[in-house]
Amino acid sequence: MTGQVTPRADNQASIKPTESPNKKPWSNKQRGNGPVTKHQSNKVAFKGAISALNGNVFEVHNEASKANQYQKTTLAIAAYANRTMKNGQDMRYIIENLKEVDFDSMVPVESTTATGRVAELMLQQQVTIFMKRKDQYDTNKNSLYTIIWDQCSDALQAKLQGTSEYERYAPLSCPIALLKHIKQVSLKFENVTYKPASVQDAQVALFSFYQTKQDTSQGANIDSKI
Repeated sequence: MTGQVTPRADNQASIKPTESPNKKPWSNKQRGNGPVTKHQSNKVAFKGAISALNGNVFEVHNEASKANQYQKTTLAIAAYANRTMKNGQDMRYIIENLKEVDFDSMVPVESTTATGRVAELMLQQQVTIFMKRKDQYDTNKNSLYTIIWDQCSDALQAKLQGTSEYERYAPLSCPIALLKHIKQVSLKFENVTYKPASVQDAQVALFSFYQTKQDTSQGANIDSKI
């Protein structure tokens, strides 16, 4: 008959499951892909203040995105300084060697091939060039310090500033001391200097230790002593 509903053959009513009122719907990002993970976040990678360095920066070990980041960034800054600064070869030298240029070995001396007034004029010219190079050296060091600092992430800057070592070299704008400090921290040579962080790392390692089915008790004891 028209208008009548034919019952189902199994005489069971179709029941729609009820949902918990506290259940939260998946977001568009989560639906079909599971929960949002760290890699799906919209965090912008730190690129530093100088675009010409192509994202070569200094970061603390747990935020570094590149292998050998310290080496790559120092090489990039050395090449940039050599290319853009007057007498930039001196800045490249101190970056690559982490020591001052030995100007004492460059002090001009009187020519052995000329005599009289000619030798005197040649010496004066060499002294003028030498003194200008030394003055430029000091100016370049201040600029280099700023470049290096601006390529440090906020986390790394905070870590550097939290030490007595920083208080010694920062007022002098010493790029060599800054690079040595960055190298110590970014390569995680901080097990002694940063004892609280080292203790935390040790606790994480301890709590993560477990014995597998394949390990013997003797082997586990040996491993735990290493």
